[in-house]
Amino acid sequence: MINEKLLSSYSNINNQLSGSLLKILVSYIKPSFLFKSDVLIPIHLGRDVATKNSKDGIPSLADLNWLNSNCVGDNNFQGSISHFNRNVGFLTGTYWAWKNYHKIGNPEYFGSFGYRRFFMPDFLSKLTDYDIILPKKDIQQPNLRDFFISSHGQKAYRVMRDAVFVVCPNILPEWDMYMSCNFGYMFEIYILKKDLFFDFCKWIFPILFEILKIDLSEIIPTGAEKEKILCFFADKHWETACNENNFDLYQLRSVGFMMERLTGFYLYNAAKKYRALEQDVMITSCPRQAQIIKLLKMSLKETKC
Repeated sequence: MINEKLLSSYSNINNQLSGSLLKILVSYIKPSFLFKSDVLIPIHLGRDVATKNSKDGIPSLADLNWLNSNCVGDNNFQGSISHFNRNVGFLTGTYWAWKNYHKIGNPEYFGSFGYRRFFMPDFLSKLTDYDIILPKKDIQQPNLRDFFISSHGQKAYRVMRDAVFVVCPNILPEWDMYMSCNFGYMFEIYILKKDLFFDFCKWIFPILFEILKIDLSEIIPTGAEKEKILCFFADKHWETACNENNFDLYQLRSVGFMMERLTGFYLYNAAKKYRALEQDVMITSCPRQAQIIKLLKMSLKETKC
């Protein structure tokens, strides 16, 4: 019932926005409630590697059939980066949208959601008053840099920072300042006006491709650093996300977490220059679990940067 109401909220919007077009990719890696409407476009991420192992295991034939039947693939064009999905995450779908923008109707606004993460829909009636809709800030202690290192290790952080320096050295001071903050924009969900979306893609993909030049297995922490990271996840009761049994598989996804930070950095800077609205994030459950929606209250009582 909750998912149906959410889907209804994101339907028939283009008619209500006085001709302004909004399209939102909803990224899927496995079957779940289908969010599909005139606005919502379900996309199957990693279709080129769909039969290979991932954090969710190897999908069944039934799961693949569901994904193929209900979602556009992120690989149906020349030059796709679908095969990088196990490492890159959301951006294989973003790349598809950027390179196939005419196929989604050349909308005035473009958005990116995950199949379990949506914005509260109350912003829709005032969308045209803004250039950017972004998630409310998430707190990470002691700061974004140290939290990332605690999760993925020193080398992964250096690789990310070095790629920023190689591609756009002039912004490195701003990057270091952002990563010293104890708050950031997470989840890689947003809605951007078309020109900002294209600007974002022109900025982030060269950084991604710079990172992908390295052997990603080399950034997997080992020894004492690995044990320290395992303790970090255990202390936060996140063992299911990263533990001894899935450690290497999880850390091979470090690039995806880099992209999350880089996306947050772009949104942080853009929000200072354009009309921006922070929005609460809804986390929807999978149909195989209890139907629960959790509203993330990410109010910042104390932040530092």
